[in-house]
Amino acid sequence: MAHAVSPIAILPNMSFALYADTEDYRLSLSLASGTAEKFIVPSGAKYVVFGATEDFCVRYNTTTNGSAAAFGDVTDGSACEINPTIRYLRDTVVAISVMIRGATGDVSAVFYK
Repeated sequence: MAHAVSPIAILPNMSFALYADTEDYRLSLSLASGTAEKFIVPSGAKYVVFGATEDFCVRYNTTTNGSAAAFGDVTDGSACEINPTIRYLRDTVVAISVMIRGATGDVSAVFYK
């Protein structure tokens, strides 16, 4: 069964719902504290929905070898985002670096168009 980037559903009342389909494009990473890993954004994806078992931070990169996500004091406007939910992805985002705060944990990403 091929997994694909599905559209976000718009309901008659103009709210949106996320499909739960066996063929959705879902990725998951098991992480150790202090180690950043990345999701590669699939072609055609416009939205990402995150889930996690621990606090996590993300950095949206324009290259697959972009800057790693990291926690810490950042006062120049370039800090990572902590615990995002759903985000619209610009065409320039090709990889998403993630890091967890706890000793170990899992972060998932479901992509939609």
